[in-house]
Order: sequence, then structure tokens, then C-alpha cells
Amino acid sequence: MSVQKKKILFVGEGASLAHIVRPLALSKYLDLDRFEISFACAEWYQWLIDDSGFTFHPLLTMPGEEFRQLLNRGKPLYDQQRLKEYIDSELILLKKISPDLVISDFRLSLNISTAVYQLPHIAFANAFWSPYSTQRRILPNLPIGKLAGRTLGQIIFDMSYPLASYLFHAKGINELRKSYHLPILKSLEEVYTCGNWTLYLDIPSLAPTKDLPSHQKYIGPILEMPHIPLPEWWQQWPKDKPIVYVSLGSTGDVPVLEKIIRSLDRPEITVLLATAQRITRKHWPKNFFVAPYIPGQEAAKNAHLMLFNGGSGSAYQPLSCGRPVIGFPTNMDQFLCISMIAAQGAGKLITSDKATIKNINSSIDEILSKPSYTKKAELLAKEIDQYNAVKNFIAFVDDWDRGKLTYD
Repeated sequence: MSVQKKKILFVGEGASLAHIVRPLALSKYLDLDRFEISFACAEWYQWLIDDSGFTFHPLLTMPGEEFRQLLNRGKPLYDQQRLKEYIDSELILLKKISPDLVISDFRLSLNISTAVYQLPHIAFANAFWSPYSTQRRILPNLPIGKLAGRTLGQIIFDMSYPLASYLFHAKGINELRKSYHLPILKSLEEVYTCGNWTLYLDIPSLAPTKDLPSHQKYIGPILEMPHIPLPEWWQQWPKDKPIVYVSLGSTGDVPVLEKIIRSLDRPEITVLLATAQRITRKHWPKNFFVAPYIPGQEAAKNAHLMLFNGGSGSAYQPLSCGRPVIGFPTNMDQFLCISMIAAQGAGKLITSDKATIKNINSSIDEILSKPSYTKKAELLAKEIDQYNAVKNFIAFVDDWDRGKLTYD
């Protein structure tokens, strides 16, 4: 007798690539004899979903460039109108599919849509956004930092953040929750992590929390990303030079990337550069090996150092290989991640105002010449190795399937 498969819908916020590849990387490990998998996101990522073999459903998503501009300016990512449009599109999709479980990555409106149909909802998030995080909020690249300086700007930011983030950033979602007779969320952190269950894709050392409730837990970082073919030039670079892997992803600062490229135009270093299709040139320095995308884990294994935007989506790949990093953050998400790595001694943080060619070069030389950075990264690699995100995720879904998990 055949058993009817349970339907699981994955939803990624397509304004950022990271929120697509993280759930997609885990979804492929679920048992297809037990579950029917479908994936909803922006149409421009359909090629990734088609490669997985899952059913693709297009979903309304703001353009990536608009998302980056709002994020980097510290403005609310979604106003009430945008959230209402998201919810309307999600309700149509949920009614059409009628899933048994919804799993999302930074699709903030889903905490309303799933509640309307009383569907169980797992939210992926980073633990530095947990309401139970013990990490200090860090001033991103906002005008207040330029006007008052980072030290005074941080003090002003600390004083204003709790109230401002609630009134400014959480207002839209809470107004809509009221209209659906749902309880309001008390902070921006609750907005970012709201689900019947919240699974944190981190390790405690880099995203510490205190007194997590039972419906929130660490499962560990996702290291294996969806398949990206190796570039034609793979393994053609010189093996007798330090290798620096550069990837600022879909949200990195392009002007800073230009400075990084100029600083790495040095014959004694080999550079592996993933452009994410955000920068083009007719001619590259002779020591550069360039592709739109490069398998991050493979690049990290071969590199001695990674330069990136500071975000967790890329950070765990080099760290899991015991490789130090230099982060160039622009938004708070990236500042929170790279600041903890720097505090652990496994890398350095360079703000945009400090990202001069001279400073970038000196930071690269310091990390390549001092073994302490690699040793600290190797310690983090041991902790990362203790968390198997795939195994923990499968176990969590199995518990749900067997009725071992309850939700409000």
C-alpha cells in the first residue's frame, strides 16, 4: 500500500542569493520517498531550482538592487504595502499547493501567511538576530557614523536602537499582524526570526545567545551549496604562491571590490575571484583567475585567505577549512558576523572608510605572515565540525513528521 507523501514547501527571499542557496542546499537531503518537495522564490533563480529537480513556483520578490540599497542605508526592507503584496502572493500559493510544512529563509511575511492557514512553519535565521542574542548591535555604514564618527555614532546608535528598530523597522509587519488578529512582535529580532520553530545556521562562538527557548535551536552552518561547475581554468594557477580567494557575493560593495582588485594586482599572490556578475572588465591582472561564480568550499580549501563581504553565507566556508578571512561589511548583518570572527582572532574587519589600497595590502600581508590567524581559524573549524547542519535538519524534519514537535 502506497503512503501519501507529505508536501514540504521551501520559500527563499530572492532579493539575496544567500536566502535561496541555504534552504536549497538542505532540501535535497530530504527523503523523496516520503516528501514531495517544491520551492518558491524569484523567477531569476529558477535555474537553480530546475537543476535540483524540484517543482518551481515563481513568487513576488523585490529586485536585488533595491534590497541592497535599503539594507546598506539602514532603511526598513519592507514597507507595509510591499509586505501586503508579499502576503497576497503567498496566500494564493499556499492555497494552490496546500503544503503540510513550510520552510523559509528570511521571508518575513510568511509568519502571517502561514498563520492564516494554520500551517507549521520553520524559519531559518542567523543567531545574531535572535531575540536571545548576547551580541551588541553594531553601527552599519549609516550617515550618523560619518557625521559623528564611529565611536560617538555607535554610542548614539546603542541608545536609539531598541526603540527605533521597533517603531521604524517592525511597524509595517505589526500593522499587518494586527489586521489578521495576530499578536504583535516586540522587536526587530522577533520579526527576523519569527516561526513556529527557528533553526539557527550558526555556531555559538560566532553568534552567541542565552536561554534559548525549546522552539529555537542551532543546527550549524550550511557548508555545501548548490552545485556550481568548476571554471575552465580550475587548477591552472601557480601552486608556489599564496592564494587569496575573493568573493563579495550579491551584496558586497562594488567600489570596495575595485580597491581590492587594485590592491591584489601583485605577482607574488594568486587571486581566485568570483564576481557574482557584479563587475566586468575586458582585462584582468595576470595573477587573477576570474569567474562569475566559484564553488566556495573548493576555493576555500585551496586558498590561504578569503576576502569577502563579511556575511555568514560565505564566512563558514573558509572557516570550516581553517582559513582566516578579511571582511568588508556594509550592513549590520555583515558587521555582526565579521566582528565576531575578528574578536576570535580568525580575521580582520575593514570598514568602507578604512578600505584603502594601503590598508587592504597591510591587512593581507599581516594575516599571511602571522600563523596565529590560521590557528584561530582552525579552532573555529573544530567547533564547526561538531555541528552537522544536514544531519540536524533531517532529524528535525523527522521529528515533525513523527508528530514529536508541537507548535502554537
